[in-house]
Amino acid sequence: QPPKLHFFKVGGAPAVTMSVQLDEEPKTKVNIQANECKVKGSKFIEKMKINDRLKIKVKTSLEQEQEKLKASSDLDIWCEIVPPFHLLPKSLLEKTCNAVLRTTLKTLLKSFMNELSADYKLWSTDTTYREERAKRSLTKTV
Repeated sequence: QPPKLHFFKVGGAPAVTMSVQLDEEPKTKVNIQANECKVKGSKFIEKMKINDRLKIKVKTSLEQEQEKLKASSDLDIWCEIVPPFHLLPKSLLEKTCNAVLRTTLKTLLKSFMNELSADYKLWSTDTTYREERAKRSLTKTV
């Protein structure tokens, strides 16, 4: 469950449908791509129809670098600029949005990496859990 994020007094949480792909050449890498991103959790978000005015594409790649797992993300965003924000200079809007999105992505990525780490620790120490996960992996096409 991703954390609820707050911007000014508006709270919301991302709801994301993801796909996972393993690339083994030239170096093993796991690519996680958001196929659908929505923001939920606030009457303001619904009233402003934020999900009709915002399109987000995210791709995160995970690869082992020495003894650590390195994550890198590409983020592509389109949004409609609504009043009264249309009165602000575009460069100011871009800088502000980039700062908010960078912070948001770091928060989400940190949460994901913590959950992945906890899952790996359980997987690496619990044979039953590992077998159950293997069965689920074999029955689903991602």
